[in-house]
Amino acid sequence: MHLDVEDPHVVSLALAADGKLYAGSSGKAKLYRVDAPGRAAIVHDFDGDDVAGIALAKDGTVWAIANKYGGFSLPGRGGGSQLPTPQSTRPSKAGEGVLLRVKNGVPEEMLTSKKAHLTALALDDDGRPYVGTGTEGRVLTVDDDHFERLLADVDERQIEGLVLRGGRRLVIGSDPVVVRELRGEGGPEAVWTSKVLDAGLPATFGALQWRGGGTVEVEARTGNTQEPDATWSAWSPALTAAGKLKVDKGRYVQLRARFARDPKASLRDLKLHFVTDNARAYLTNVTADSRVQKSGRLQVGLAGSGGKAPKPSTQVNLKWEIENPDKDDLRYRVWYRLDDQSTWRDALKPGEILTKTDLDWDTTSLPEGLYRVRVEATDELVNPPDRVTRHTLESGLVLVDNTAPRFQSIALDGRRLKAEVQDGLGPVVRFELALAGTDDWRPLFPTDSVFDDATERFDADVSALVPAGSRIVGVRAYDAAGNVVTKELEAK
Repeated sequence: MHLDVEDPHVVSLALAADGKLYAGSSGKAKLYRVDAPGRAAIVHDFDGDDVAGIALAKDGTVWAIANKYGGFSLPGRGGGSQLPTPQSTRPSKAGEGVLLRVKNGVPEEMLTSKKAHLTALALDDDGRPYVGTGTEGRVLTVDDDHFERLLADVDERQIEGLVLRGGRRLVIGSDPVVVRELRGEGGPEAVWTSKVLDAGLPATFGALQWRGGGTVEVEARTGNTQEPDATWSAWSPALTAAGKLKVDKGRYVQLRARFARDPKASLRDLKLHFVTDNARAYLTNVTADSRVQKSGRLQVGLAGSGGKAPKPSTQVNLKWEIENPDKDDLRYRVWYRLDDQSTWRDALKPGEILTKTDLDWDTTSLPEGLYRVRVEATDELVNPPDRVTRHTLESGLVLVDNTAPRFQSIALDGRRLKAEVQDGLGPVVRFELALAGTDDWRPLFPTDSVFDDATERFDADVSALVPAGSRIVGVRAYDAAGNVVTKELEAK
């Protein structure tokens, strides 16, 4: 046996002229060198999932490609599990890849691919590496100065193999399977076409800039479909230097570069300026919740029975939801009015710029009653006045109630508790009793069994809660805003 590894699979092999065997594993992505049967050393331990290919140069330099997929599932049967085959470990989505060179025993990452894993590796007659990608069907190379070049961009999704021999360069693409031959680099027929680029919304395109050498002619076309079709514009007049493109407005754009005038020209770092149409943001919901103070912190709404009585707060928490198609920074304005009035008043301080989608509205000085809240969303922070859009939405009824209910009457006759509680706005929502000196508050229901009115009456036998003998009991009642009234009684 030449090599025994911990990983499930050995997925790549290469035999050197001196008889040494190089192997790449799948699982922990380790590159091995086998010097003799049973004698192996690790050349490199990749931070990845597999070593997908190995190529050996005539001068002894070792090249390898390794990938990290970010996790993928393995097929299984029944309730057990199944070890993956090399085919089952093929990822369905793009991963990340790296091309490593080991020269004179020193490893060096020559090329990294963050958006596509690497599926094929071969060396030409001069020892130059060719690398195929697992998405977008591209063939890349890199020189000693780490200058990367795109040699081919085929229609097929994945490069399955590369054959470089005797001056011929064959590319095997898959999905669908096609064999192509690279007949040259650059020259008068060299054309590079970008993928379709999405601006997100219909856009006006401006200046195009790029870096490179020699003379390059760059064109563009635009449209409103994801795939170019007859509705797209024609290719624009070519630019040979940075300048403004003459193209129609559109959501999608595609670039094309020709190298006809200068076979040695190069192109990199293209930058296209554009501005999208200003889509209006719109509010979809405005809500309000009263707030109460409990254990040193604010919470929304009234908690259930039991424990210490929370302290009501005069703050109402306003929240709203927004749809923002072009992701502009938004500013919000908030107004309020009594439901039976028509005058809207500012809820914000003068000059306050609100960009959050919530507001703690202080109602301390407001008269009690039912209110409406109106919120306006505007994109004025990022647009000139003639392009600003606005949208407003009103809330439902919002209760502002800062006054506690009151006992109209309350008496404890033996173990029979009778009471009438009245609130200015209502409804009364909770009524409970506890022995003095305890926090064991127990709920009691009104005579009609439903808390639904500003006035509620209670008539209850509390002997199960108040033991025999002289006792002091506490009784308290809440309204919907969390305001509470408390009364102490003696049970004899």
